[in-house]
Amino acid sequence: MKSVKKILFGAFAFAALSFGLASCADDEEESLKCVAEYVGTGSAQDSDGVICTCTVRASFYNNKEYKIDMNATAVATGESAATATIDGTIEIGTYTGDATKDGTVRCTATKEYDDEQEKLVDVATKTTDEVTIANGEFTLDLSDEFENLEVTLKRK
Repeated sequence: MKSVKKILFGAFAFAALSFGLASCADDEEESLKCVAEYVGTGSAQDSDGVICTCTVRASFYNNKEYKIDMNATAVATGESAATATIDGTIEIGTYTGDATKDGTVRCTATKEYDDEQEKLVDVATKTTDEVTIANGEFTLDLSDEFENLEVTLKRK
């Protein structure tokens, strides 16, 4: 069985490939303004009985950068009882498209959370992922990293 921490952080690293999260209220520069913010929660249980719950916040800024923040807990019971949590920024990057309305937004991560170093690190190989915003929301499918986990983010 994978360690709970590895499963949790793997799921969040995958989420980060799809979007960046941060609170619009957390702007560090006066000229930097949040133009769109999406928030969602999700939970799932894998075949080993580990339960993961999370809240994700994606913020898009006027300088075409995005940030993804996540607060998540994974809990394993039984012989492998353990709890792992993450609370903070898991990805930063740039985007193209208009995150303020329905349509396609392309995100390219420049920094991702590394669970071994427990900090954001530069992305070695940059890839661009697309999300489609429809009716003010989009869904992140995290099931490749944590079985059955999807998070639907809604525009605030």
